[in-house]
Amino acid sequence: MKKFLCAILFACLFTGCCMTGTKCDPDQDIVCFRILNAAGEDLVFGPSKVYDKDSIQFFSLNGADTVKQSLITDGSYLQGCSNSLLIDFNSATKNGPVYVRLNDSDIDTLNIYYERFDGGKCCGAYRIVHATTYNNKNIEVIQGFAVLKK
Repeated sequence: MKKFLCAILFACLFTGCCMTGTKCDPDQDIVCFRILNAAGEDLVFGPSKVYDKDSIQFFSLNGADTVKQSLITDGSYLQGCSNSLLIDFNSATKNGPVYVRLNDSDIDTLNIYYERFDGGKCCGAYRIVHATTYNNKNIEVIQGFAVLKK
C-alpha cells in the first residue's frame, strides 16, 4: 500500500500543473494578410483587384528545395480574417525570406522570424511567427490584418 501511495504522489507531482487547467499557448503560425495599393485599395479582393487570389503562392527556399507555405485564399472561417489571405507558416522552418508570387511576373519578398517560448514542463515549447518587412518596407497591422503595401 505504501508503494501505491508513493506512486500516486509521484504522478501528481509530475503532472500537477497539467491537471490544474494550465492554459498552454499553441504555435501561432497563421497570419492574415491583405495586399493593398498606396491608396488603401485591396488588390486581391473587391472591385480594385489586380491579382487572382487562386494564383498567389507563398514559398521559401531551403537550400535547393522550394517549400510552399499553406495558403487559404478565403480566411472567413477564422474570425476577423474574411477577405484576406490566410497563411500557415508551419512549414517554414527558419527565419528569413518568404517569397510571394502574385503572378508570373511579380514576385515580392516577405521577411519573417519566429519567436520561440519555453512553455514549461506541462506545455512544452511553442513559437509565434512575425512578419516584419515586405519588399524592405515595414508591415502595418490594421484591424488584425498584416497589410502588404504595393
